[in-house]
Parts: sequence; C-alpha cells; structure tokens
Amino acid sequence: LEIFDEIQFFDVSFDESAKSQKISVWVYRDGQWHEDGTIEGEIKSSDERIAVQLTDTSFDLYLLDETGHTQYTYPVLETALEDSATVLNWKIEEPVPVELNQETAFRVKTGVEEHSMRTEVTPQDFRSTDCNAGIAVTLTVSEQEIE
Repeated sequence: LEIFDEIQFFDVSFDESAKSQKISVWVYRDGQWHEDGTIEGEIKSSDERIAVQLTDTSFDLYLLDETGHTQYTYPVLETALEDSATVLNWKIEEPVPVELNQETAFRVKTGVEEHSMRTEVTPQDFRSTDCNAGIAVTLTVSEQEIE
C-alpha cells in the first residue's frame, strides 16, 4: 500500500475559455528551480481527472477520462530530497480556482538539511521557499489553442 501514500487524484473543471493546458515538473538543484519537463495538450473535456505519483526521485502523471488514461513518466529526477533531514510534502486538499495564464501548483515537495523547516511552503510561490531540494508540479491553463 506504500504506492497510495505517494499518489494524489485531482479533479479539474474548465470553462469554455480554456483551450489548452501545460503541466510542468520543477526540480530544485544548484540553488535554483529548473523546469525539467512539460506535458502540453488541448483540453478535450470540461472535466478532467489528473493523478500524480510523486516520490523523492520520480514522477508519474496520469490523465484519466471516460475512455481510459494516458501515462507520462519521469523515472529519474535529480533531487537531493534523500539527503534532506526534513521533507515537507504539500498537496491541494480543497477546491482551488485555476485562473487562465496563471501557474497553479498542485504538488510541492521540499527538503532542508536541518531537522526543521526554516520557512513554510507557500505552494503558489514555491520558488521563494528556503530549501536545499524540491520537486513541484504545476498546471497552467490557456485560452490559446495548441498549434
């Protein structure tokens, strides 16, 4: 059952102005956040379910719909989370509005070398978190269609 500790399901509802989405994986290393991967696509339905499995070194994303699912995998992410004394794992637990052309974080995992967090994770501004390691997953919705 350990796998279920690391997986989270998110239900997303879009209005008619939303045409495309981008899901980004961010990794903190060498003192900066780096966008290590993106998944972009058209929004095909007004309701979507996204599942995220996030460990200290890997990331799996599942886009689920009525016909099945599509899986995207980043099997190796270079993080220092395994070297962190304290790891804070944040995820959305209540409805959050997603605004057009605004990045929305829905999973953030950060670590520090000491046994306490120096600052609390601010999910929508995870880049300002004082940490030595981290992974973040964000969603950006646009009114622009993918060409």
